[in-house]
Amino acid sequence: MSKPHQEKTEPAAAAARPASLLAWDSAGVTDYRDLIRANWDDRVPAHVASADYDVRRFAEDPEFIFGVVRFDLPLLGDVAGLREVHL
Repeated sequence: MSKPHQEKTEPAAAAARPASLLAWDSAGVTDYRDLIRANWDDRVPAHVASADYDVRRFAEDPEFIFGVVRFDLPLLGDVAGLREVHL
C-alpha cells in the first residue's frame, strides 16, 4: 500500500536563508566555489562590525597575526606562500 503524497514544507529558518545559499539549491550547480565565496561574503558585514575581529588592525598591519592563529601557529606547519589559511 503506498503512502499518500504530502507536500514538503520548509521551516521558517530555511525560508530566511541568505540569497547565496538559495542558489545552492539550484539544479545544475557545478562550481561550488562561487557559492561558498558568496556565503562567506554574506558574513563579512557581521565580522567587520565586531570589535572581536579587530579588522582595522589587519588592514593597517599585514604582518598582524590574530591571537587564536598565533596559538595554533605551531600546529599549522609551513604556510609560506599561502595567501590565506582558514582555521
